Amino acid sequence: MLGIGPRSAIVAALLAAPRLAYAAPPTRLVYVRGPGADTCGDEQALRSAIASRVGRDPFVSAAPVSVVVDVNAEGGTLHGRVTVLRDGVERGSQDISNRGHADASCEDLLASIALSVSIALDAESETPGPPAAPPAPLVEPAVPILPVPALAEAPVAIPSPWALWAALGGRASYGAWAAPAFGPAALVELRYQRYGLALEGRYDFWTPVSVGSASASVQRGTATLLPCGHFGWAAACGLAAVGETRAKGDRVSVSFPVQTAPYAAFGARLGVDVALRPRLHLLGTLDVAGIATPMHLQVAGVGTTGSRPVEVSLGLSVLASIY
Repeated sequence: MLGIGPRSAIVAALLAAPRLAYAAPPTRLVYVRGPGADTCGDEQALRSAIASRVGRDPFVSAAPVSVVVDVNAEGGTLHGRVTVLRDGVERGSQDISNRGHADASCEDLLASIALSVSIALDAESETPGPPAAPPAPLVEPAVPILPVPALAEAPVAIPSPWALWAALGGRASYGAWAAPAFGPAALVELRYQRYGLALEGRYDFWTPVSVGSASASVQRGTATLLPCGHFGWAAACGLAAVGETRAKGDRVSVSFPVQTAPYAAFGARLGVDVALRPRLHLLGTLDVAGIATPMHLQVAGVGTTGSRPVEVSLGLSVLASIY
């Protein structure tokens, strides 16, 4: 069972008090999964859980009443917060967590949130009945009537669905040439919920290449665009890379006017994202790319060699949340 704080318990009790029921006003659902809660159910799962309690899907795309649900995890503890807003003014909130219940899961948290939301919707659908006739004045009241202090409501900050991540690490590749290539890489990714668009820069060190009995060296610098989807700890991306390949060595020439050649490749990337801390992750990636611009090296009187059409690379980076 998930726990709630004392203030939240008072709010829940007030919301659960019996009133006269009327038609529920139009209501909008805002669901945000924060850091560490990627594995919790998505908005559709929460809507289904709430609908099973109230007997229908009570939400529309635009409405004066908003129910904001924020879920996150930190230090092994799941946290949930339910806030009800009417015309931008907070009417009540409830905090839910698994503190003290280590065996509670995301599914348990969403079930508790669905119960809290159904109670809040019921409270919003209720309005006071017609005023009753005033009672006869008491000449001598036996007990003095004391004012009930109002609950102080704290402002609610709705987490943004946008996030900015940056990574720094290295990559090792094999396939373009007979020898493996190594070099540093840096990446910046802008995400909206589970979707992202990343830009990665990579610089390969000089790699020796055998050309018959002679030798040459090649080097490459690239910029890669990666549209990605993130699914918990896994990621899948498309890949489009452009850059330049350079060659040097004894009597080495390239099949282009100078000793450089354009580079372009297209493929896919798979990634594994391991959270070290809520805003610091370890990212491992595997790329498979087809090279669209083959390059040929020629040593006069010795022979020629050329790049291969497919390259595989592995990357390891430290990933940090900037925003």
